[in-house]
Amino acid sequence: MGTSAAVTFSPATRPASDGRCAPPLEIGPTTPLLDDVLGQLRELTATAATDTAGLGFRAAAAYAGQIEEAGRALEYLQVMAAGAVDRTRTSAPDAVPAGEDGYRRTEDFLRDRLQISAAEAHRRLSLARTVLPRTGITGDRLPAVHEELGDAFAAGDVPTRSATIINQALERVRPLCDAETAARMEHSLTCAAAEHDPDFLSRLARRWWTASTRTAENLPRSSCANFRACSSAGPATGCSTWRSSRPTNSSNTSSPQ
Repeated sequence: MGTSAAVTFSPATRPASDGRCAPPLEIGPTTPLLDDVLGQLRELTATAATDTAGLGFRAAAAYAGQIEEAGRALEYLQVMAAGAVDRTRTSAPDAVPAGEDGYRRTEDFLRDRLQISAAEAHRRLSLARTVLPRTGITGDRLPAVHEELGDAFAAGDVPTRSATIINQALERVRPLCDAETAARMEHSLTCAAAEHDPDFLSRLARRWWTASTRTAENLPRSSCANFRACSSAGPATGCSTWRSSRPTNSSNTSSPQ
């Protein structure tokens, strides 16, 4: 997969929709820029033990921070790639006819192609369908279902686990509250995800869930001083541009009472 030549992928255990073994699927050429990045990453991993052996604490902490930022960028690209596979496999003009690639669902294709679990494939596709920009019927570019979360995820301010927690929480409360309340919840949880770890975020999401099951009327408006990109149309529209200053003051995070 490190060259620009086409790759042939044969699913050995997945039957076609009629029960016969599907023919090998030819995967198209890779991206030259991505090939270069992969090469650099392999060089980095090959020398990482030596590079970090003599680091002091401050340098090691800075190194860990940079690696975390790189990891978050890769997490976003993983979701973007899963969404692209799903879109081109099922709805593009040149989409593969159902079953001809040997898989009934995109989740199954991703499992074998990427050697990831079914749960991970489902998680990536679920995020892709709600936090990435969409394409309309006429080909127009549409905002993501959860636009503010998507902007923060793309900027690397929210890691993939936190994005998943927020996405699942929003999907759970969608039938129970109006759009404005859901937007306030998205804003509050997104701010919290940029400031806190996923464990704290899970507890906060549960508080929102508990409050939403009681009544949507009593949920407070969320306000984060370090995230002031909300559009003039009001909180229901989310944030048109994500501007993170990496806040550290936990007092900026609000939760339902």
